[in-house]
Amino acid sequence: MTVVPAEVERFNRLSATWWNPSGPMRPLHVINDLRVAYVCDQLEARCAGTGRATLAGLRSLDIGCGA
Repeated sequence: MTVVPAEVERFNRLSATWWNPSGPMRPLHVINDLRVAYVCDQLEARCAGTGRATLAGLRSLDIGCGA
């Protein structure tokens, strides 16, 4: 089994405050702008020479663990 009940309970308790920028997940909110800028810079660098100068007009989906 890959589900740990204690971890599910822990994250269920945190879920009520997950999106509160002053809550227990504050460090994630603080670094998010830096992280997004870094990812965009890396994608643009990898697009160099492909005929696409920027990421303008593209959509992205960030799928991650979050914490």
